[in-house]
Amino acid sequence: MRRVELGHRTLPRAIYLDDSLKRYPQVYPAGGASNAIFGVTLDQLATITGGTFVDIRREA
Repeated sequence: MRRVELGHRTLPRAIYLDDSLKRYPQVYPAGGASNAIFGVTLDQLATITGGTFVDIRREA
Protein backbone atom coordinates (compact mmCIF):
# COMPACT_ATOMS: atom_id res chain seq x y z
CA MET A 1 0.00 0.00 0.00
CA ARG A 2 1.27 3.44 -0.91
CA ARG A 3 1.74 5.90 1.95
CA VAL A 4 -0.37 9.06 1.81
CA GLU A 5 0.56 12.13 3.84
CA LEU A 6 -1.98 14.78 4.76
CA GLY A 7 -1.40 18.13 6.30
CA HIS A 8 -2.47 21.68 6.87
CA ARG A 9 -0.42 24.78 6.26
CA THR A 10 -1.44 25.99 9.69
CA LEU A 11 -2.41 23.92 12.69
CA PRO A 12 -6.22 23.49 12.64
CA ARG A 13 -8.19 24.10 15.80
CA ALA A 14 -10.41 21.10 15.10
CA ILE A 15 -11.22 18.70 12.28
CA TYR A 16 -14.83 17.64 11.79
CA LEU A 17 -16.11 14.75 9.69
CA ASP A 18 -19.79 14.88 8.77
CA ASP A 19 -21.92 12.01 10.08
CA SER A 20 -23.49 11.67 6.62
CA LEU A 21 -20.20 10.20 5.35
CA LYS A 22 -20.83 7.07 7.42
CA ARG A 23 -23.11 5.70 4.69
CA TYR A 24 -20.16 5.24 2.32
CA PRO A 25 -17.71 2.32 2.56
CA GLN A 26 -14.99 4.43 0.94
CA VAL A 27 -14.57 8.19 0.52
CA TYR A 28 -12.41 10.20 -1.88
CA PRO A 29 -10.94 13.30 -0.21
CA ALA A 30 -9.19 15.80 -2.46
CA GLY A 31 -9.04 19.06 -0.52
CA GLY A 32 -10.68 20.84 -3.44
CA ALA A 33 -8.00 19.84 -5.95
CA SER A 34 -8.87 17.42 -8.76
CA ASN A 35 -5.25 16.22 -8.94
CA ALA A 36 -5.06 15.30 -5.24
CA ILE A 37 -7.92 12.78 -4.96
CA PHE A 38 -7.37 9.43 -3.23
CA GLY A 39 -9.60 6.71 -1.83
CA VAL A 40 -9.68 5.71 1.83
CA THR A 41 -12.11 4.00 4.15
CA LEU A 42 -13.88 6.27 6.58
CA ASP A 43 -12.04 4.62 9.48
CA GLN A 44 -8.73 5.41 7.76
CA LEU A 45 -9.75 9.03 7.21
CA ALA A 46 -10.76 9.41 10.86
CA THR A 47 -7.44 7.93 11.99
CA ILE A 48 -5.33 9.99 9.59
CA THR A 49 -7.02 13.29 10.42
CA GLY A 50 -7.89 12.74 14.07
CA GLY A 51 -11.29 14.15 13.11
CA THR A 52 -14.47 14.04 15.17
CA PHE A 53 -17.78 12.90 13.67
CA VAL A 54 -20.53 15.51 14.01
CA ASP A 55 -23.75 16.42 12.22
CA ILE A 56 -22.69 19.46 10.22
CA ARG A 57 -24.77 18.90 7.09
CA ARG A 58 -27.48 21.47 6.41
CA GLU A 59 -30.83 20.18 5.18
CA ALA A 60 -32.11 21.88 2.02
